[in-house]
This record gives sequence, C-alpha cells and structure tokens, in this order.
Amino acid sequence: VMTLLLGGQIARPIGKVFASFGEDASGDRLIGCLGTVSSARLYRVSEGKIAQVDVLDPAKNLVTVNAAVPLWAQTLPKHGDRVLVIERSDQTYLYFVVAKDSPDQDRWLNTISRGKPSH
Repeated sequence: VMTLLLGGQIARPIGKVFASFGEDASGDRLIGCLGTVSSARLYRVSEGKIAQVDVLDPAKNLVTVNAAVPLWAQTLPKHGDRVLVIERSDQTYLYFVVAKDSPDQDRWLNTISRGKPSH
C-alpha cells in the first residue's frame, strides 16, 4: 500500500512534465492564433514574395513563420502590426494572415462558415 501511494505521488509530476512533449506539432495548430509582423511588410501571395510573422501558439511558444496575405485581402500589414493566422498552404510552409481587427478579418470570419474564400 505504501509503495502504491508513493508511486502515485512520484508519477503525477513526471506525467505533467511529459505531457508538454506531446503537444500538437502540426502547422495547423497556428490557425486562429495572433501574430506580429516582423518583416518590413507583408505581401500578397500573387507577388511571389514572403515575409515573416511571429506567432504565439496555443502553448504560448513564440514561433516565426513565413506568411503572405491572401489575394482577396485589402489591408497589407506592416512591421509591428498585429495579424490573425487564417490558413496554411498545403504545398509550402506558408501561412496566410490578415490584419487583426480589419475588414479583412471580418470578411474571413463571415465566410468560414459558408466556405473558404479563394486566395
């Protein structure tokens, strides 16, 4: 009985330590997360240029990702602007972002229930 109690007391903290290693490592975990533009500015995906955004993931880790603005977006965020990650490209390590609290964010939020807008 003493061994079971002592073993349980030791196992709980160890289990919590290993739980953080089992976090979702997929790129989709960043969808819906907020970030800050770390490059001079963001580009539309059609321009063929990429920029970088610092994103805080659900586990509060800071992740720097390559990002672009979708074709339909009107606002082009600049360095230091807050953005919302809305999608990840299937073919490349590229995330699509829109300016936070902008008409683009409102448009995306209104269309996700009816289908995805095209890039």
